[in-house]
Formats: sequence, C-alpha cells, structure tokens
Amino acid sequence: IEMGTAIESAGHYRAAEEYYLTALELAEMCGLGYDQTTALRLLGRVLRKAARWDEAERYYREAIRRSEEMGQRQQWARAMDGLAIAYWYQGAYPKARSMLEEVLRRGREWRDDFVVATALNSLCVAALTAGDLEQALEYGWTAVRLVEGEAQNPILGNLGRAFAQLGLYAAAEQCYAMILARSSNVVTRNQAAADYALVAAEAGNAEAFRERREALIAAEDQWRYEPWSCTYIHLHIGRGCVLIGDVDDAREHLRKAIKLAEKNRYNEQLIRAEETLGLLEAAAEGIRPAPVAVERPGAVAVRIASEVEAYSAEALAPAGS
Repeated sequence: IEMGTAIESAGHYRAAEEYYLTALELAEMCGLGYDQTTALRLLGRVLRKAARWDEAERYYREAIRRSEEMGQRQQWARAMDGLAIAYWYQGAYPKARSMLEEVLRRGREWRDDFVVATALNSLCVAALTAGDLEQALEYGWTAVRLVEGEAQNPILGNLGRAFAQLGLYAAAEQCYAMILARSSNVVTRNQAAADYALVAAEAGNAEAFRERREALIAAEDQWRYEPWSCTYIHLHIGRGCVLIGDVDDAREHLRKAIKLAEKNRYNEQLIRAEETLGLLEAAAEGIRPAPVAVERPGAVAVRIASEVEAYSAEALAPAGS
C-alpha cells in the first residue's frame, strides 16, 4: 500500500494499480479487514485518476460495503468521498453532493470530526468549482480546524485558491505559507511552493514571484523526477511568468509542462497549459495579460481572511485541542 501510494503520487497509475491489487490479495488471504478496505479505496482512487470510471465505482462501492459491515467509519467516509469526487468529475453534481451531505450527516451523528471534515473539504471543492467562493471558504475553514497535521494541508490549499479568486492575496499566501512551514511531504510542499509563487504573480508582485521561482528552480532535484509535481510546477510558474511579462521563461516552462502532460496523459493539466499558452502567444505580440478577474469579496470572505491571516502555522490546531 505504501509503495503504491508513493508511485501513484508520482503519476504512475498503472504501476500503483498493481501494488494495490497485490495488497488487496494479501489482505484477503490474511484476513486484514482494514487493509482490505484501504486497498479497495485506493484502487478506486487510482482508477478515478485514470478516468476508468466504471472500474473505479466498482472498487469504491465494495470499499463502502465492507467498511460498513466492519464498522470502519473513517474508511467508509473516505470511500464515499472518493466516489462522490468521481461522480463530480463526470458531471453528476446532484449525485455527488447528495453523497457528501450523507457523509456530513452521519459524521455529525457520530460526532466524528474526521468524517465531518472529510465531507466539508469536498463540499468546499464542490462550491469552489461551482464558483460559490464564500460558501467554499465557510466549508473549508470549518473543516481545517477539525483535523490536524498533514490532513489540514489539502484543505488549506483549497482555501488558498478561493482567496486568490477573491483577490484576498495575503490570506491566500498565508494558506500556502502554512503548508510550506508544516508539511513533511515533498510532493505537498512542492505543490504549495508553486502555488505560493503563482499567487505573487497574480497579486502583481513581480519581485516576490521571481524570488520564489528561483527558489523552486534551485530545489529542482527534489521534484524533477516526479512527473506530476514536475508538470504542476512548470505549469504554475510558467503561468506566473506570463502574468509578469517574462515571456521567454514562460515559453520554456510551458513547453516542459505540455510535454509531460501529453506523455503522462494529465488531461486536466494539459487543458490549463493550453489556456496559458494562449496568454503567452498574446504576450509575445506585446499584449500584456489583463489583470486577473476577481470577485468582490463579501463580509464572510473578509472575516475568514482576517482569521486566517491572524493564525500562524503553529497556532492552527483542531478546535478544543
């Protein structure tokens, strides 16, 4: 399972699938119930990433069934969450939201903060995708204070995206800075570093962006051999270069990002790279990108932003801890 997870994070989905299948076989032979549901859930996840929807749903549903039978509440929540995400990617939004609301309802009944936070984080992503940024912030900020450690990082990343889209750049930077200050996961740190650089460019701070870009390039040995991280970083700092007018650097980063995305079939990354390429082509003709369009933040967003900015990485801990 650990080997499969490491390989999956590097973007090698077929190899990860083989490790998870082996883990499932061993867990069933040895009667290891928790490992069975973990392997089933991870098979669902890696097949979801590969857009093999029917197979992903089959494994997720088996993980849901077994975890319910064995009373594994957190495993059940994670499998339900994974299947809801699969539905979301396929455009089945009502079905996905209904599943997430069921996880939230049960989590509150059980008074299980992990289950509640799992549902709230995905509801945050759903609201973010739908453009309901204030709702996304409410879900995410509630969720991040219910968990601790590495579990907070993906939620902080989602909050950062929402803040940036609202033009609340200081709060967005704080989210990414907290991930950088506290995460021990190299992939997570590299992704946050790329986000941290890009948000400076979005805010129009060219000097800060260039400093952060240089730091990422100086640490290239940490991410150059991880296809997913490498694609993500080149895409983000390439976009940042476009926004501040560093056209030649942008072209090189985007060339690498597109090559990796095509080779590894990272469709979502490829779509974003092609969008940024359009901005680059205009910039090469002397047409500077228009300022990033942002929504006017409402009272809820401003309040949450001020609360986030008041926190340090050390202070951010679950409520009541």
